[in-house]
Amino acid sequence: MYKISYLKIGCLLIGSIFLSRINAQTETRKYSSDKTDVEYSVTKGMLNGKYISYYKNGKKKAEGKFLFNNRVGEWSAWDSTGKLCMHRLYSNAFEFKSIMGKDTEGPAALLNTPLYIPVRGADSCYKYYYLQERQVVWSKRTWSYIYYKDNKLLQENNRFFNVLYKQMYKHKLTAYKYNLDDWDMSFKDTIDITQAPFDTINYRVIGFLTKEDWFYNIDMGIMDYRVLGLCPLVVKKNELNVKSDSLITKLCWIYYPRARKYLAKENVSDVDYPSYIKNLDDIFFWKCYDSSICAESTVHGVSKVDNWQLRLRLIDAEHNTWLGTDW
Repeated sequence: MYKISYLKIGCLLIGSIFLSRINAQTETRKYSSDKTDVEYSVTKGMLNGKYISYYKNGKKKAEGKFLFNNRVGEWSAWDSTGKLCMHRLYSNAFEFKSIMGKDTEGPAALLNTPLYIPVRGADSCYKYYYLQERQVVWSKRTWSYIYYKDNKLLQENNRFFNVLYKQMYKHKLTAYKYNLDDWDMSFKDTIDITQAPFDTINYRVIGFLTKEDWFYNIDMGIMDYRVLGLCPLVVKKNELNVKSDSLITKLCWIYYPRARKYLAKENVSDVDYPSYIKNLDDIFFWKCYDSSICAESTVHGVSKVDNWQLRLRLIDAEHNTWLGTDW
């Protein structure tokens, strides 16, 4: 019989406690594509609670639970005939054990040895695992909006922006020009913030545009994404209700990996978030924030997309990769 360590049981219990706490605020939704039907749960813009997908023939395709956008607990995937093909037990987004069959010795034990365990470095940031090109089966570049009003840990006293702006002003972080015509030209032309300071009297920051790369890591057997860039969104202070993108100014691009060590110095704490979220960088490392994908990169350039439609497509793509089918 497959054995679960007390540490894993503890992680699962923590997940259960958070799920029960946010259950009252959770909204159950449905989505249908030409190949898959999905039932999923959302709390404060994040995936929380049960996820179930079905083939068009009515048979279950995948089932599991999310906690703050991360897979937790048991996840299973079946082929279109109903055969169980994947059964995993997640302790966090990066660590899981396969629980197919009764024998956990030999090759099975090797398969369940984590290739990566999240640990903090000297700068208080969780270390990224080293990613090789051969490990990427498929990838997708996207851009997303993150608004302060939907993310109270980022909004507090405008601290998130102030940390970044301070380092740009001291020339420890490079500011790159925002290119209106080509969002993918994010880190080309530099600008000097000291020569054109941000007008705090007439403008306020309302959030950020992010640039991120999604990918499936074949060695680890997971879909992941990493934030590449942050672009502050500002509006005039007399614009109380911002409803049009034309009223929003994109200030500049910041290369996120270089900003992590500064954000990691800013501690955060909130009872509504997991205890492992200790600083501003942790929020992004663990994807514990409400965002809305607004565009994706295609062979024809950058195209606008529906947020949840693309998110669910990417999740389904991960399940297809588990099952060895095209996404």
